Amino acid sequence: MSDVGRIELVESFPDAPTYRHLRIETGLSPKSQEAAERGLANTLYGVSLL
Repeated sequence: MSDVGRIELVESFPDAPTYRHLRIETGLSPKSQEAAERGLANTLYGVSLL
């Protein structure tokens, strides 16, 4: 059984706390709250898979 039909693509990006949590959970280096806010503020386009 495929889960492809259950994934929704949404044109948005996470808030800073969620972004920081996702980075850690996926094995990427942690970012400070300030760095996350600065980076997200400069995001031109983002998508999220729900």
